[in-house]
Amino acid sequence: MNRYLRRKLLAIRLAAETVLSVRIFLAMTPFLLVTVFFKKGRPSDETLKQSECRRAFAAATRDADIWQCHILSSYLWRIILVSLNLFLPFSLPATAANPARILIINAWDDTMPAAVRATTAIRNRLAESSLKNAEIYYDSLDLNRFPGRAHEERTTRLLSEKYAEARPDIMIALGRVALEYLLRHREAFAPGVPIIVCYWAGATPATVASLSNVTGVFSEFNWLQTFALAARLQPGAREVAIVSGASVSAWEQEALRQLAPHLAPYKVRYLAGLPYDKLLNEVARLPRDTIVLILPIFEDGDRVSRIPAMVAADVARASSAPTYAPIDTFLGTGIVGGYMDTFEASGSATAELVIEVLERKDAAVLPSPITAPHNFAVDARQLQRWGLSQNRLPAGTRLMFKVPTLWEQYRNLVLITVGVFALLVACLVALSLQVLKRRRAEATLEASEERMKFAAASTDTGLWQYDVPSKQLWATEHCRSMFGLKADSPLTPEAFLGAVHPDDRAAALASIQAAAPAGQTAERSEFRVVDPDGQLRWYLASASTAFDKNGEPVQVNGVFRDVTPRRKAEQQAEQMEQALRATRRELARVSRQTTIGTMAASIAHEINQPLSALVTNGGIGLRLLAKAESDLDEVRDVLKRIIDDGHRASHIISGIRAMFKKDKREESPVSIRDLVGEVLALVHSELESQQVSLRVELHQTFFLVMADRLQLQQVLLNLIMNAVEAMSSVEDRERSLLVKSELQGAGDVLVTVEDTGPGIDPDDMDRIFDAFFTTKSHGMGLGLSICQSIVESHGGRLWASARIPHGTVFHVQLPSASVGQ
Repeated sequence: MNRYLRRKLLAIRLAAETVLSVRIFLAMTPFLLVTVFFKKGRPSDETLKQSECRRAFAAATRDADIWQCHILSSYLWRIILVSLNLFLPFSLPATAANPARILIINAWDDTMPAAVRATTAIRNRLAESSLKNAEIYYDSLDLNRFPGRAHEERTTRLLSEKYAEARPDIMIALGRVALEYLLRHREAFAPGVPIIVCYWAGATPATVASLSNVTGVFSEFNWLQTFALAARLQPGAREVAIVSGASVSAWEQEALRQLAPHLAPYKVRYLAGLPYDKLLNEVARLPRDTIVLILPIFEDGDRVSRIPAMVAADVARASSAPTYAPIDTFLGTGIVGGYMDTFEASGSATAELVIEVLERKDAAVLPSPITAPHNFAVDARQLQRWGLSQNRLPAGTRLMFKVPTLWEQYRNLVLITVGVFALLVACLVALSLQVLKRRRAEATLEASEERMKFAAASTDTGLWQYDVPSKQLWATEHCRSMFGLKADSPLTPEAFLGAVHPDDRAAALASIQAAAPAGQTAERSEFRVVDPDGQLRWYLASASTAFDKNGEPVQVNGVFRDVTPRRKAEQQAEQMEQALRATRRELARVSRQTTIGTMAASIAHEINQPLSALVTNGGIGLRLLAKAESDLDEVRDVLKRIIDDGHRASHIISGIRAMFKKDKREESPVSIRDLVGEVLALVHSELESQQVSLRVELHQTFFLVMADRLQLQQVLLNLIMNAVEAMSSVEDRERSLLVKSELQGAGDVLVTVEDTGPGIDPDDMDRIFDAFFTTKSHGMGLGLSICQSIVESHGGRLWASARIPHGTVFHVQLPSASVGQ
């Protein structure tokens, strides 16, 4: 009632305002005509007087008319309101037509893509129809997460109370589960209200005939046609995997019923009711020649609620074979495709049924159900991902997400470019026609062009010009300000020179005068100027002279450029250079100290082993001499080893000195077999004292390498002694040392040293060759670093790896000089 009255009042008021506007326009018309008439020419005095009288008369008339219009409009409004009060109660119906109420019931939660798409399509279609003002209600039952009967009864009570005073005229059930709920509880909150079912899967005409006041849009998951599409795209497939969840077994049974007669040639895997992670792992291990069919999964094996479209996306992403499904919301998540209808089409068809039912006079007779159209749809991106041929697609297949070709993408751009190019050609032709006209103006613009060249070539500069015949000096405003000259002060050469520093005036004047007889740009000179604030600024001066046809100078053009920032930067750079030299000297001193410290540490580390051998052999010699009957041969051997250790220490020092000098080290062919034997002889007593069992596996090939024999001895000795020290703490297993040589690759020798010690922490494996890094309490952290430097200087490589189950393996790879038997 109120809405209808408001519309009538609005229409009447618009009519009244229109009448008032017309009256005002008619009152203003004489004044406008008089104004236009008098604008045609300059009026005389008599005419002006007449026009003033007319304007006064017109203004008075206009004000009177406007006032009359206001009075008439006020009386008109009063008459209208009285008429409405008198006649509206008799002419209007007691109640206006109420908008239709439409209730949409979703069995699941409202984040399901199918429900979102169908509901959006329903709302959009209704908004375009005569039901655009209908009140649409939406409720989600959330039965997938709360499947119990108690939740269902609570929801029914809530809906009953919610719609007690606003009973819906029609209800839309999104899917079969929502329909089953409404059939059980319709009488509780909407008795006798017709039900329209959207995407009604598995329904038949017989099913509809058995239900009261129900119709809808038939939809089905056509697994047979989807499987036929997959077999067509994968003719070499040997297996079929069917993926489903732990609930909604009816869909699984329907799929198996359709597929059963056609699965005989394939090995079938049923991935049903598995935990989510296990399901993804299973599909990831499928063979490439498998057809994967994904059923809607609302709940996994762990009873966790899932959204089918998200599950399809995860399965398609993890699968090692192409995936298919006849479900529209799965398309675009990673599946190849299927034979399907769209939820948007089902929603639009459902809205059509709603419109037809509400517009019928006999609402008791519902229209017949509608079957949603199906067709093949595939994802072009997945065809490319799996290498499936587009030529195998059935005719009429919808190819979605296809990447447009370059022509499709840039067609408009190409056409625009061609048009612009054609326009440019036309412009060039037009410009060519203007060349003759431009040549006529070149002579006039030549002098100005020279001046503009100076202006364009300078930045933060002052331009000046001296006319020789007239002896007139011209300068830009910026040039005047550079020398502290006011705009209205006389401009003379003496005024410029007066601002120049006294010590630089002669040089500045000489650079300007040098341009006149030369006829070319004078040599640039720099001078200082004292600005009005007393600050010194550096200017760069240059000048050139122009001559007439007779060779007489007619004009001198010059430029003063402010180079103070450059001068300051040069001074700062000089100061920084001096500071940098001092810093370099300090760094050189620190570097020398660091180098001397490193050399001292290296010498101490490397000489420690020969000195230890000297002490050990000296002790053995003293014990032999202390015996009553000493074996002179044995004493001689001990003294010989002492001498050898002394020579070895001397060679080590010489080798370390050679490493820090630029001189090339002395290399000779070294036998790997002899080298290993010499080192093992040196550590024989240490192996016995530490109870280490030794195994030597040397390749039968006689390897030779070009190297410094003493340095390689030092590397092997260091590695073996490290292994012995590492095994000193082992008590629960045998202390075993293995030294092995073999041929590596085309021509490299590989020597390995294995121990059964506690091993090296994996986190420290990449750091053990860094200088000053050690895992020993008494170590210096230089041994392995020096060994790596020695091996790399010989063109080889040194690395470490873990030994299974205990210990460490060090590998020394060196280029072989020659091999023999």
